[in-house]
Amino acid sequence: MEEKIYLKKISCSNCGAELIFDPGTQMVNCNFCGSKFEIENAVDEEVIVPDSILPFKITKEMYYQALLSWLSHGDYTPDDILTSSIFEQINGLYLPMYIYEGRYHGNWSASSGYNREVDYTEWDEYQKKMVKKTKTITDWRPSSGQFSGTFKTMVYAGHYKGIKSEIIDFAQSGSINSNSLKDYDLKYLLNFNFIEFTHNENSVWKSSGIHKAHIIAYKDLISRVPGDCYKDLREDTSYNLKSSVNVYVPYWIVYYKYAEKEFYVCMDGTNSSRIDGKKPVDEITKSEAGKYDWIISAWSLVAIAWIIWGFFRAAEFNDDFFVEEQIPGFEKPDNLFYSPWLGIYWWIRFGIVTLGFVITSLISNNHRNKIINSSKQKRESVLKNILTVNTNK
Repeated sequence: MEEKIYLKKISCSNCGAELIFDPGTQMVNCNFCGSKFEIENAVDEEVIVPDSILPFKITKEMYYQALLSWLSHGDYTPDDILTSSIFEQINGLYLPMYIYEGRYHGNWSASSGYNREVDYTEWDEYQKKMVKKTKTITDWRPSSGQFSGTFKTMVYAGHYKGIKSEIIDFAQSGSINSNSLKDYDLKYLLNFNFIEFTHNENSVWKSSGIHKAHIIAYKDLISRVPGDCYKDLREDTSYNLKSSVNVYVPYWIVYYKYAEKEFYVCMDGTNSSRIDGKKPVDEITKSEAGKYDWIISAWSLVAIAWIIWGFFRAAEFNDDFFVEEQIPGFEKPDNLFYSPWLGIYWWIRFGIVTLGFVITSLISNNHRNKIINSSKQKRESVLKNILTVNTNK
């Protein structure tokens, strides 16, 4: 029988997110839109006590430093993003998850393809002779077998009001060391917000859990199919769910605005290297970085026109009209601008085109890297100053 307790619940009037918090927690803003709450408007709510909880290991200070460092590495992140005040209000958040463990087994059948190289000869119109070529042929054979293994997957079990699907996907992609789980204790929730369980283990398993387990099973199945390729794959998979645990998993989640646009940052509450989100893009810096891209485009047009012209001229000089028997003394011209296909000067033209791409690319990329590195250095300098100030406090 599920144990329940009474805590405080408040709904955000801006984004609709519903958050639970302990009465002793001084919650100041919504994790999902930054709106401030009037705590006196909260109501008592009966919530399910989870089996386990994964306590926070990353402090607010650690998250803030990791956040600033993450932003400072963006190619086109605005230079002033680090000095903005949009990240001052930060709340840790526990997300409700079910951890499912079990086994899968099934049968499969497919057509397996085995590639082999075959040599053949073909008439080459330009060289006026038979040339040797190679092609790949695929031999198809029926194949079948069985597969089995274990799965462990984590699935979100709360409401979706105000929370982006990208956040849920990121949270579900994490992994949990079962040895790090603790028995639920209200002390772990102090100073943190959390979302209540709104779905039971059976409904979550049927709606999402079995799908995530199937991804694991299917990946195993694909590794067992022999050959270089396959088609007409069929499989019949069964799942034996051995255990399910409802657990609160910690995340630092902050939605913020920059230049009237909304972005977010999400980080695993136990691992600062797992961080993801959306960054603003400085369109002015991006435009300046691509200032010389037009040179590559211009040279591409010249090169394409020159190559096409070469094809037409090559075809013209291979025409039967231009043969020595019909025009005595006629010789095919072979110079830089007017030569037949695969002539010595054709390769020089090809070299000029290639060199042009190299030079134009170097000009464009050097300018781009200069702009990007300059922007990064500014942000890294600001980051260093911020971290120094915080350290001295």
